[in-house]
Amino acid sequence: CRALHAERRTGGGFGVGVRNVSIHYLAKLAAGSRGSEVLDARHERVEGYGAAHELRQVGTVRLLQAMVIARFLSERATATAHGGVSTDLAPGPRASELDGPAATNAPFLV
Repeated sequence: CRALHAERRTGGGFGVGVRNVSIHYLAKLAAGSRGSEVLDARHERVEGYGAAHELRQVGTVRLLQAMVIARFLSERATATAHGGVSTDLAPGPRASELDGPAATNAPFLV
């Protein structure tokens, strides 16, 4: 799954040095965002970058949310020191089901 590859390679549990990769940041990567947040971190080099450009960021967020609901991804919420909430993604209990031949019918997921 390219979304999972991108998530793993950003370092948030998924190698480039960013922790706590949120659904919205992963959607930026998958949609191919050219924003400074992505480019400054050099995350345009991550495998899976731009893999879901045809869905745009909004559609990619919806897809990732569906992947959380279906348990392909898990989302963890943590209270911040200032009373807010920070969330990050990790591979879910069903993530391994997205590897191999079963995933080849979904262009974004392979």
